[in-house]
Amino acid sequence: MNKHMNEVKLATPEQVFSLGARFVTRVNSLRVSEKRIKDAINNGNDPLWEVVDSVLSTSFDHLSLWTIFYHTYFGLTTDLSGIRIPAKKDGFDRLIVVAKGMSINLVYETGKKNFGSWKWCGDEDLESQMQESERGLVKESYAFWVRDNQEADEDLKNWSAQMIANSKEKIDTENLLERLLHGFKYWSETRNHLDISTITLCASSRYVDGGVPSVRRARDGGVGVSGYVPGNRNDGLRARRVVR
Repeated sequence: MNKHMNEVKLATPEQVFSLGARFVTRVNSLRVSEKRIKDAINNGNDPLWEVVDSVLSTSFDHLSLWTIFYHTYFGLTTDLSGIRIPAKKDGFDRLIVVAKGMSINLVYETGKKNFGSWKWCGDEDLESQMQESERGLVKESYAFWVRDNQEADEDLKNWSAQMIANSKEKIDTENLLERLLHGFKYWSETRNHLDISTITLCASSRYVDGGVPSVRRARDGGVGVSGYVPGNRNDGLRARRVVR
């Protein structure tokens, strides 16, 4: 792992300066008081610096691990230096990075080379079963946070995809590509799979017939991809919230 870590491309001084300029703009937009800024400038131990250090170190550590993951399993050299990391929310501690060039078929088939996988459509590829907007390669890398739990979200048990879509809360959840990638990364770290007792309902995805994809551990110990009608709900069928 250390060998790959050393291969991560470091930011140039110009890129760091550009980040600093954007940081200044962002802080200014928050209308921080003059006194608060002066306190931080005059005190290197001010809690503000702890927050900044924590955010930067956590984000870069996550990105380094994702760079290694894509190199190891997909043979890709990914440049994630310009990716935007969303602000964290309490309880959402796992960063998912979807790299440019990923697709449902690529993630499923690459995962299948490493562990058992099953899909309801048999010899037909998954993307051909998806709505048009979910087919093809991801055009730009992006990232989001999820709960770092093996099982799908407890607070969304008994919520159907239809209920989630109609919720006034505007719940955002993992789609099929994101759940497959999330599960693959989890397996690469633990050699275990997500959803041992539950099923992830990929509530923001749809098959061409209107069905909702789902992912869980298959009976053979691998990964199984199936689906439900939008109104289906039960205790074990749960979506996974995301923070984008």
